[in-house]
Amino acid sequence: MDLIIRSVTSQDFESIDSLLRQFALEEGLHPDTIKLDESSFLKYGFGPDKCFYCDLGSVNGNAISYTMYSIRFSGVAGMPILYLEDIFVSAEYRNHGFGKMLMDHTVSFAIKHDCSRLEWVVESRNISAQMFYKNLGAELRKDLIVSRFDIANS
Repeated sequence: MDLIIRSVTSQDFESIDSLLRQFALEEGLHPDTIKLDESSFLKYGFGPDKCFYCDLGSVNGNAISYTMYSIRFSGVAGMPILYLEDIFVSAEYRNHGFGKMLMDHTVSFAIKHDCSRLEWVVESRNISAQMFYKNLGAELRKDLIVSRFDIANS
């Protein structure tokens, strides 16, 4: 079983939407919380306001995984950093090394774009994801607290 990883095209919305909804269900989110629609996928993924990158993983032509990420800048590092918003592999395809392949692909993108590091957030209750990241050699920082303003729903 071979995983093919490629950048999404404007034609891949349905595949990303399906995988994102699987991911949300596993995270305990209601499907109505997913606000990504085809219009915003095209606007922010392919238009002049592009602000995310997305890769799709497929096995035998079936979309089974994705990553979504963006480039930020760190004044402290004086360089860009890559923020990984999502990494997801459909449950039936886990434990085949596909998650590691996706992460390696994302790290290669970060290196190509001169990023100093790769960052992401993991749910505190998602112990299997934490173990996956630790096994990859990631540092899980307990000294940081995620903070945000929910501007879109204000």
